[in-house]
Amino acid sequence: MDDKRFLFGGLFAIANELQVVGDLFLGEMTAKQWLLLECVAEHSPARPNLTRLSSALGSSRQNVKQLALKLEALGYANLLPDESDHREVCVALTDKAREFLSSRNQDLIDFLNTLFDGLPPEEIRATLHTMETLDANVKRLHEKYT
Repeated sequence: MDDKRFLFGGLFAIANELQVVGDLFLGEMTAKQWLLLECVAEHSPARPNLTRLSSALGSSRQNVKQLALKLEALGYANLLPDESDHREVCVALTDKAREFLSSRNQDLIDFLNTLFDGLPPEEIRATLHTMETLDANVKRLHEKYT
């Protein structure tokens, strides 16, 4: 059980450190804002709505909306009504966002290579599998306690 407790706490510690170093790396936006941009770009050319983005990011719809509003204020995103459901809000990238993502692509590759330095591909795949299993378990716990 001690290993599980250590891992539980370690996940939080690594997440916090990763957010700090990600914020330092990006400079002009936070790591969470950048992750939202990447998620929107992944859905392009479609404009994902806040509900879909919150599910993809594992965050509340309200938190994603706040990130999107900040990105809109910085000129990286536009929040638009969903054409099929006007109660829903979609997020679209601006040219400034596409330029930012394109110009920082090699920096991101270098960042990720440094982050995963020393981990062979099979360990990365095993860790990814572990993260997927943990994600499913967290969702089960969420359902249990709500």
